[in-house]
Amino acid sequence: MSEPYPEARSEDGHLGLWEFALDFYRREGVADACLELQDVAGVDVNILIYALWRVIARQEDVDPSDIERADALVSDWRRDVVLPLRALRRGLKNGPSPAPSPSSEKLRGRIKAAELDAEHIELDTLERSLPSRPRDGREFDVTQRAEVAIWRVIDHYKVAGAAVLSDAVAALIQAVPAETEATG
Repeated sequence: MSEPYPEARSEDGHLGLWEFALDFYRREGVADACLELQDVAGVDVNILIYALWRVIARQEDVDPSDIERADALVSDWRRDVVLPLRALRRGLKNGPSPAPSPSSEKLRGRIKAAELDAEHIELDTLERSLPSRPRDGREFDVTQRAEVAIWRVIDHYKVAGAAVLSDAVAALIQAVPAETEATG
């Protein structure tokens, strides 16, 4: 089997969360699916990416308590730093006056960079908090477990009418590498 992410492995042989996030987010359909889950369902995309990284890159199951712990770890940061930066960036897209303008677009670009830096810090925090789990040697169906992890994240955010989000979930599952190989 080939590894889906041979580059950017950490010292323990695992792909780093930030590198995984950048690669996974660039895959076809992922950005739109993540934005839909974020905007419609209130899902923290970084928690979603963290859960998928655990399943895909580390071949570990993610249970509801893992998601709760991860969310609790970064919820203050998300609320006080990431969300205000996102709101400011989005607000500058169409106003207030004198925005949008060339000078406000430059400012908006700097705010977007700060928002990405804040998300990078959030992902680094999540990665550093990861408890070490040995593999149990059982068969690991990455696609099936990735779908379970996605729905567990959606359930964590208590999304009503989650069936409407099935297209977003399907797009994320399409982006899961068909073949993976456990490392470490």
